[in-house]
Amino acid sequence: MFHCVALGLDGDRVNRENFPLLSLRKRLRLLTSQLHDQCGFFILRGMNPREYTAGDNLVTFLGIADYVGQRRGRQDLSGNMLST
Repeated sequence: MFHCVALGLDGDRVNRENFPLLSLRKRLRLLTSQLHDQCGFFILRGMNPREYTAGDNLVTFLGIADYVGQRRGRQDLSGNMLST
């Protein structure tokens, strides 16, 4: 597997062009349809977040999110994508 931080990707700059998901792209297209037109959620399985750094997990989440939605929501007034 890859490590996102090593790719030099920063959270708000992650997009389909710099985060290619060649084998997952078609599946995400189907799941996006399910998300927007049917039940409103889906679950992706198969990655163990303990095998990656917090930065890698964040970039992976944001990279996948770019395939699913056209805009990202902010979690707080500072503009953070995710907050704890």
